[in-house]
Amino acid sequence: MSRSFKNKGSLIIEALLAVVILSTSLSLILQSLVASLRANVYSVDYTQALILLESKMNESLMKGKTTEGSEEGDFPEPHERYSYVLKTQPLTGEDEENLDQLMLSIAWNTKGKKNNISLETYLFKEEEDESREGVGLEERWNHTDAVLHSLNFF
Repeated sequence: MSRSFKNKGSLIIEALLAVVILSTSLSLILQSLVASLRANVYSVDYTQALILLESKMNESLMKGKTTEGSEEGDFPEPHERYSYVLKTQPLTGEDEENLDQLMLSIAWNTKGKKNNISLETYLFKEEEDESREGVGLEERWNHTDAVLHSLNFF
């Protein structure tokens, strides 16, 4: 009789150990799933910010002429969580007299965490020539329109 009592005790310990291992495994799997979902949300937000960054920079480059200073704003719906800051300044130096520096930054909040992405480029200042005025304007607008339509994919 004492022998069967020992077997029952070991069976309970084995069952308890199996439950501990199973609960630990399930806990780790659920944590991995939650981390994966967070990464997916961040990836979607980051991709949308890249699209908005490209669109705003193309819009600025299509204008051709820049004015020194800073411009801030929010994007319209459905992208109202995103805001931008565009800074333009002329470069000074011997080799850089006809260049403007454009710095664009997009910011957004995700669950209380502030995120941002920035892009910097240079724009060559063309000398004003009235004979070339309006040339290529239609091509610029078609390209800008195509970029703006690409925003509807997300």
